[in-house]
Amino acid sequence: MLFGGNIPNHINGFEDIQLPIELKINLANKKFIKPTPIQAQTIPIVLSGIDLVSIAETGSGKTLAFLIPSLLHVKKNIPRLFLSSSILNANSANNNQNNIRKYNCPTCLIISPTRELAKQTFTLYESLSKGLRINCNLFTGGLNKSYQIKSMKWSNNL
Repeated sequence: MLFGGNIPNHINGFEDIQLPIELKINLANKKFIKPTPIQAQTIPIVLSGIDLVSIAETGSGKTLAFLIPSLLHVKKNIPRLFLSSSILNANSANNNQNNIRKYNCPTCLIISPTRELAKQTFTLYESLSKGLRINCNLFTGGLNKSYQIKSMKWSNNL
């Protein structure tokens, strides 16, 4: 059931949205051939910038429904982040990649209610982002804190 105005039409296939070739390949490698009903409805809504709450059963494809738009958002905004970082560093005597990295911040943040769901989401995101030059990290309780703190120092998009 959909509520609200100006709701975009659903998609019939992933080819209905502009996806980078790397993402198309990654979806095919994971055997995601056709969007599930929740994906077909929610992906165009999220891509249009409309706020959304989706309720569906486990295994219905909700995770992929928000990961595809988040990947596209991150990919679209990476050049802007590096440009902003370069401008911030323009007055620096040592304007190298390390200086640029320290100003980068996540473009997308996903919060999960459980460690297991966070790990599943992270694993899927990693497999879908191959070749897109997107960095992703997982921060959760029960993992080595010093490693997590160290990994925050590198450029992270998600």
